Formats: sequence, C-alpha cells, structure tokens
Amino acid sequence: MKIFRISCIILFSILLCYCSKINTTKNELGEGLKFYLVKDSSIITHRVDSTNIYNLILEDKPLLTYKDISRYIWSEHTFVIDSVKAGIIQNLCKKHITNYSGGIPFVVTVDNERIYLGAFWYGFSSDLPTIPHIDALFINGKPTILTIRKAEIIKDPDARNDPRIYRTLTLHGLIK
Repeated sequence: MKIFRISCIILFSILLCYCSKINTTKNELGEGLKFYLVKDSSIITHRVDSTNIYNLILEDKPLLTYKDISRYIWSEHTFVIDSVKAGIIQNLCKKHITNYSGGIPFVVTVDNERIYLGAFWYGFSSDLPTIPHIDALFINGKPTILTIRKAEIIKDPDARNDPRIYRTLTLHGLIK
C-alpha cells in the first residue's frame, strides 16, 4: 500500500509539472501584434517604402494591438476590430489621406520586433502600393473587417506571412 501511495504521489507530481509547462503564461506571450504609425505625420508612404523600418521613428503608443482584434483569418489576412477603434482609424484617414498621398505608413511589430512596413491606402490613388496595405475606403464606424492586402509590386516574400505573426496570433487565440 505504501508503494502505491508513493507511486501516486510521484505520478501526480509529474503530471502537475507537465501541465504547468504547457500552460502559456503572460510572460511567454510577449507583447503580441501591434501596429505603430510613423511619428512624423507629414511622412507619406512613398517617402518610406524603401527605408529600413528600423530607421523609422514610431509613435510611442500603437494604433492597434492584438487586444483590439476579435478574430484574424490568416488565409486572407483579414481581421475584425470594434467600432471605437474603427472610428479612430477612420478619422485618421479622413484627416491625412488624399488621392495624391498614397497612404499613411505603419509598422507591424511582434513582441516589439519590427516585422514589416504597411500603410492605410487611399483606394482611388493612381499609385500602386509597393507595400502591404489596408484600403482606407472600407473603414467605417461599425465593427469593421479590415484586410491587409499584399503589395501590388512584390519585391520580397510576402511579409504578411511571417511566422512570428502567426505564432503570436495563435497564442492569443485570434486565428480562425
């Protein structure tokens, strides 16, 4: 009987240690996915699209984070945000985007590491986007579905498919 008790305690301890290792803690999740605007609001996309993203000065606070996203459809790079965040982005785009500017640049980060440069883009612009972009015409004040479209002129592999983005979205339970 004593051996049985000791065996159960050892087995229970092993099981407890194993389960604690597979639970994801907040520290393991890191900072998650974030979208930062470029700090100098006079800079337009065409002035930064060939710039190293580590040379860009970003806003102190992100415009969007994984907490603002209710779900992300990886195969389409489509995600849903709430009406409050959609209204903020809509106002930003109304204020800054014209059909001549191309777009408002942002940098996508995962766990504070810069992944790629993107832009909120004016859909009727005569310029083709050379970076991933979100069409500003489809942003409204309702819960909104946004799609990060691929660059029209692709120079490198599609940055939207970076495995660090997929990993953090999965860890935060946002991939659908």
